[in-house]
Amino acid sequence: SVTISIRKGVDGYGKPVLSGVGVQSDVISERVCYNTETRIGTALGATTQFSQGANWFFFGDLMTRERDVYGHRTRFTDCSLTTPHYHFSAGKIKVVNGDVLVARDVTLQFGDVPVFWLPFMMQSLKRGRASGILMPRFSVNDIVRRNSRYNRRIENDGFYWANSEYMGSQLTLDWFANNWTALNGSLDYRFNDQFLNGSVTYRQFWKSEG
Repeated sequence: SVTISIRKGVDGYGKPVLSGVGVQSDVISERVCYNTETRIGTALGATTQFSQGANWFFFGDLMTRERDVYGHRTRFTDCSLTTPHYHFSAGKIKVVNGDVLVARDVTLQFGDVPVFWLPFMMQSLKRGRASGILMPRFSVNDIVRRNSRYNRRIENDGFYWANSEYMGSQLTLDWFANNWTALNGSLDYRFNDQFLNGSVTYRQFWKSEG
């Protein structure tokens, strides 16, 4: 890489790596500018990741400020493949203190196919049980069909809410092309002192033929 130092800052070209205080994981980019006085860095065409609870990979134009990360036209996913099976794309994104991800104008895409849009989303990056968006379940065939007769199926697309230390609830959507759509609601509880634990689930189906 080629690096040009300037007063109170550094410009890097040719796949530079930004690391150090305020950066949880190395940021690899096409170009990076870092102000050593304010500790604010900008990386264009960047790739980085957060490893709290799950490994989240980020791609796009990023700016770091202390422990916060901002993104513009960013893609992120927890799929570690070189070409991810699915990813979220967001107009704007912010990771607060390495704990919470907040995004605006979010689209869920399987491959290059957009399937779901949200005006806003928030996802905890903390370890352990926490509220947040659930990762949908699907197979490779649901992304790239081997033939036109194959019906795609996507499950567990929804949100989990940690009501308290002892209870949690979730709302999810399942979709089976040309067959049905289902809405699922569940409540789970665990009171160890009272030897009580279990769950209650409700599912409503709508068949494609009505």
